[in-house]
Amino acid sequence: MPVSFLRALLPESVIHIVLTHCVDVLNVTAHSRHVADAVRVAAEERDGGRCVVPGCHAHGAQLDHWPPYDKTRHTRLDELRWLCVWHHYLVTHKGYRLEGSPGDWRWLPPEGASADTEPERPTEMAEGSTDGDQLTMALAKCVQVTGGRRRAD
Repeated sequence: MPVSFLRALLPESVIHIVLTHCVDVLNVTAHSRHVADAVRVAAEERDGGRCVVPGCHAHGAQLDHWPPYDKTRHTRLDELRWLCVWHHYLVTHKGYRLEGSPGDWRWLPPEGASADTEPERPTEMAEGSTDGDQLTMALAKCVQVTGGRRRAD
């Protein structure tokens, strides 16, 4: 269906459409950290824009590059996954790993740790933290948005 037809049909609407015959989002590669709009929409359609860690599925997730962008120096749909602030922190700074692919993700602890050792999520901003403590504020926001809940699979 031509875009001109959709504009004529819905002249004042703002809509996102994943086009299957125009932009092959599976083959869009950007040589920057930026996620192209078409790729972001496809990733959101694929995963619902929720954290993909089994048992979490928090809203307000952010796209994470895997392998890390500093290793690949590009951005592609098949190398993006949605992580909430908490799980993004654990992957980036605490050695946790998310392996697999959409629909078949496995959450793995750091080397040498037992599978049941994920730290507790903070329930509120730590007392005495400063405005500069961005991680604490981000985690508090994540807990606030999700209500600290995890959705059962």
